Amino acid sequence: LIHTNDSLTVAGAYAARLAKLPHVWHLREFQKEDYDLSVVFPEYYVKKWFSESDRMICISDAIQSKYAPRFTRNNYVRIYDGIATETAAFEPREGLSNPLQLLFLGGTSTGKGFEELLALAELLKNKYHILFRILVAGDCSGSGKYAAEIEKKNIVKEIVFYGFTKDV
Repeated sequence: LIHTNDSLTVAGAYAARLAKLPHVWHLREFQKEDYDLSVVFPEYYVKKWFSESDRMICISDAIQSKYAPRFTRNNYVRIYDGIATETAAFEPREGLSNPLQLLFLGGTSTGKGFEELLALAELLKNKYHILFRILVAGDCSGSGKYAAEIEKKNIVKEIVFYGFTKDV
């Protein structure tokens, strides 16, 4: 099985076709609308590769509606990224370290969900009273602009900015 984890990379679909292996395409972004980017190949080829993929995973109905005109068969499924925090139940689990150690890859980048991470950290600490530490790896050059929000959410000791690393 070859799994392609974004909508801009066609190499996985092409490799699966050559190797005669199943291909799954995980569509996470809108392309042009998110990053002002698009696939460099003509639309004819993109539609062909999408239709030849064994499954198209869309992370939302909006993503599915963006790409649906390119699917020539009903080969998609919706699997949401993350969890809905308002319905999540956090219960103590046997065997977890105390405090719970978490790693967030993506630094302080808005596109990677750093704001959502801060909201989750606030819930873990202040609503569910879970002891944790989050190591933030990646480009953390924007950490200063979040200092006041981190302090307001009372999660200063829980967020550790590690910065960029090549060895995760």
